[in-house]
Amino acid sequence: ITVNFGYNALIRNTSLNADANSDVVTNTLVKQVFEVPLNIEANVTISAGADENTVRLNIQDALLTYIEGLLMGVLITLSEISSVMRVSGVIDLTVTRFARDNETGVGAIQLNARESAILNSEDFVTTMFVLGSSSVTGTNT
Repeated sequence: ITVNFGYNALIRNTSLNADANSDVVTNTLVKQVFEVPLNIEANVTISAGADENTVRLNIQDALLTYIEGLLMGVLITLSEISSVMRVSGVIDLTVTRFARDNETGVGAIQLNARESAILNSEDFVTTMFVLGSSSVTGTNT
């Protein structure tokens, strides 16, 4: 049986370096990973004393840290995303869109074994409501 794999210089060099630096593993095969951009939109209610920009940036930082730490092939649930977004100053939030890029809906996202989730700033939109105020702002962050 002959198995042929297509690969580029990055995969070849990574495989060779892994083999050269390993006492246990030999003949390592490195496969390409596919990035999966995520779209997240949410309505966020913040406390009256909270700064909207600070809360927005803290939500974005928390989401980026969480998503960058995900393994390939995981199930990303809406409850996990909502939990990560509950930073200081957030009173309530409703995720109105959580989907792969160019898809719609709100629900869990299953990554396959060779997919890695990413979040670009233009794919994250919040509409902020300040508790006790008629102020409403929406922004891409």
